[in-house]
Amino acid sequence: MKGSIMKKTFAILLLTMCLALVLVACGSNPIVGTWVEDTGVFGFTFKDDGDASANMYEKEMYEFTYSIEDDKLIITYDGTETVNSFVINGDKLSITNTAGETMEYKKQ
Repeated sequence: MKGSIMKKTFAILLLTMCLALVLVACGSNPIVGTWVEDTGVFGFTFKDDGDASANMYEKEMYEFTYSIEDDKLIITYDGTETVNSFVINGDKLSITNTAGETMEYKKQ
């Protein structure tokens, strides 16, 4: 009887761990990738490790780090943190800065 309970407990624990791994794998960060504004001149590249870069004419201009909390995109550059709101709708990224200006980007 004790062995049967241990086996069931182990099976439930193993199943829970597998489900957690699947959920983490499916919950990938939607902002990861390269986003470019309509003229193709300026854009961002966001990596899954929290590193990112701003690009102009497909050349990296500067690097920064980012994090996401709900609908907030928190960018840290040269020791300064800026909190922007963002929305992703399909292949469109809208970032609204603290001045209320919104820029639109398309995923590449």
